[in-house]
Amino acid sequence: MPRPSIHLPRHKRKIDIEPITTYSSDEIRDIRNQLGLTQKLFAQYFGVSKKTIEA
Repeated sequence: MPRPSIHLPRHKRKIDIEPITTYSSDEIRDIRNQLGLTQKLFAQYFGVSKKTIEA
């Protein structure tokens, strides 16, 4: 015997998404240096390769 389908009410939500801030390579290097992190540790923190940080 087929199960009856259940219809749940739908809710609409409005969310505001702020634009992503972009940083130059010099700004990223300055941030990394201010934190006292090596390129390797900085890369690990963000879950990327060291090559990505070097680029």
